[in-house]
Amino acid sequence: MGYGSEMREEMEIEHELAVILYCGKSYEMLDSRMWQTKDGRKISFDDMEETHIMNCIRMLEKQMDSGDLVDEVWDLKRAWVKAFKSELDARAKRVFI
Repeated sequence: MGYGSEMREEMEIEHELAVILYCGKSYEMLDSRMWQTKDGRKISFDDMEETHIMNCIRMLEKQMDSGDLVDEVWDLKRAWVKAFKSELDARAKRVFI
């Protein structure tokens, strides 16, 4: 195996580890119902305005539609969309009770 092949393999492994780390941290945030804003602040679903949640859904769906995501990251973004939609549904039900 040549030096170029070894470098490419090492880069692929580093990328896979980065994806695993990113997904792991993001699923932890999802489980705790916390969203990290683009400026790094962490906020609870409960503290998010409905418009913020809807904007997050649109952003995630746009990223999912791009076709540039590895399967693990696409699944993660789908889980976020599902959680945000569930939050909006729960809020709507509270209004009508």
